Amino acid sequence: DVGLSSEIGGAGEQAEAKKSKKKRNGCHRACLQCARKLPLLGGFECRCLGMFCRLHRLPHQHNCTFDYKHYNQIQLRKANQKYVDRKRLNDSL
Repeated sequence: DVGLSSEIGGAGEQAEAKKSKKKRNGCHRACLQCARKLPLLGGFECRCLGMFCRLHRLPHQHNCTFDYKHYNQIQLRKANQKYVDRKRLNDSL
């Protein structure tokens, strides 16, 4: 009984935490750099998951923590995979 009640209580606490987190994010839309209020449809979301005003929307203007260099390297590797000519590979064996 004790184990079951603690599992149920833990799930309820997690659900309440999610609800309160959503509520806070929805009510207080402000720039993370200068704390200006953002309009409902305005503001810029960065890849570092922050919302910023038009003055702080660029990564160097709000000291972005997202690693663009690593992200772009991965994208290039995916887009430019090495081509292996099967015919030449079979001839060399």
